[in-house]
Amino acid sequence: MGNEIINEDMLNDLYKYALMAYENGEIPVSSLVFDEDGNVIAIGYNDRQKSKNVLGHAEINATLKAEKKVDDWRLSGYYMLSCMEPCDMCSAIIKESRLEKVYFLVENRNCSDVVCINKELLTGYEEYKEKFNKLLTDFFNNMR
Repeated sequence: MGNEIINEDMLNDLYKYALMAYENGEIPVSSLVFDEDGNVIAIGYNDRQKSKNVLGHAEINATLKAEKKVDDWRLSGYYMLSCMEPCDMCSAIIKESRLEKVYFLVENRNCSDVVCINKELLTGYEEYKEKFNKLLTDFFNNMR
């Protein structure tokens, strides 16, 4: 459940918010939370620099918004789509919030998998993977 209802609108929103992060000088990562019917209930993107908060990761921002929307810290029955594999910190938050599963497009080489969550690298979305990889590469190349 979950992967089969990921659609192009979700992927376009994911890219739009990653681009917003990029334009704000943030690492271009975005995440969204959706239900089993494909209804997006929350979207988040990196805002660590702007918020001056170490917790300003896309996955955490999306999780916090989703918790407010459903008025519960437990997100059982909900899924996350992220342009990048969650880091260890985000994985711990995802695990605690009880999200069912996380789907992602780009692998995170800095992910140690210390915190075990149900996650899956999406296949078949090469156009979007290329767009996110290019955005990330451009961001880090511009930092140098």
